[in-house]
Amino acid sequence: MSQKAEVPVDTIHKRIPYRLLSPNDIDGLVVCAADPRYQKAFRNFIEQDLGMQNPVVLAIPGGIGELVSPGAVKNARRLADQLKLLVKDARVNRIILINHADNQALHKLLGMWTSVLRIPVDKDLSIHVLELAEKLVEKYLGVSVECYLAKAEEDGTIQFFRLDHQ
Repeated sequence: MSQKAEVPVDTIHKRIPYRLLSPNDIDGLVVCAADPRYQKAFRNFIEQDLGMQNPVVLAIPGGIGELVSPGAVKNARRLADQLKLLVKDARVNRIILINHADNQALHKLLGMWTSVLRIPVDKDLSIHVLELAEKLVEKYLGVSVECYLAKAEEDGTIQFFRLDHQ
């Protein structure tokens, strides 16, 4: 059995200096769904369309629905507390919520909401969840929130739509 000699990391890879960001360098906080199909589009949208070079990004399985799920109150509270910590420590003054229209966790939420509330949700569910999450985040964190919905088109492209309230 042959043994490999240990080689210091700095001789294997060219040393690249990385720098820490100060809170003043942080563009904002982005909370989005963790669906791998959307990650590249989310990153490009955040950087190119929103102009954010140094965001704190939280990709969450279940997406924004985790903030408003009646079946996961403890998880929602923990997530809200983590967001509050990030807002405080990173001095975030811009929060972006992004979800995608075909999020399967949202379809499960629809079943919970209609059975718990005993009323049908008459809007596109993704928009409804984003509106609710936006109101909760703004109230709890005291920071303005922008909401976007990503929709996959038949040709494989992804379009982003801003949710505006009038």
